[in-house]
Amino acid sequence: MSFRRVLIALDQSAAATRALDVGRELAQALGAEVACVHVVDPTLAAALEGGAPTITLLATLKQEGRHLLTTAAARLNSTPPPWQFLREGSPPQEIMAAAQEWGADLLVLGTRGRSRLARALWGSTAEAVVRQAPCPVVVVRPPQR
Repeated sequence: MSFRRVLIALDQSAAATRALDVGRELAQALGAEVACVHVVDPTLAAALEGGAPTITLLATLKQEGRHLLTTAAARLNSTPPPWQFLREGSPPQEIMAAAQEWGADLLVLGTRGRSRLARALWGSTAEAVVRQAPCPVVVVRPPQR
């Protein structure tokens, strides 16, 4: 199997920043094309608002997502520039949908390493993606302090 397309899933976490670096190194070593995906989760926005998310809050989260993707593209400094996907919905589902639509051969994402209780309460995006992804997945832990 050849890995020609590497999709890197991003959020604002240290684990995602590390996943970006690992994804960049893998893509360079493999001579692969790179794309980045960020998902705005409206259920998280609703929790922040204490109810239904406002149009303004969702617009702000999307703007922050675009900024995150632009910053990631600059950090990758690749030729050609990376594809950028900004999606809205359930992070695991949208990451997998982007991988499928773009034809990713490899998916790279970070994990926060939550406790068993936290995973039970909020779930794990990385775990859901690993179980259902249409391609191999590399899961990157946050940097050790």
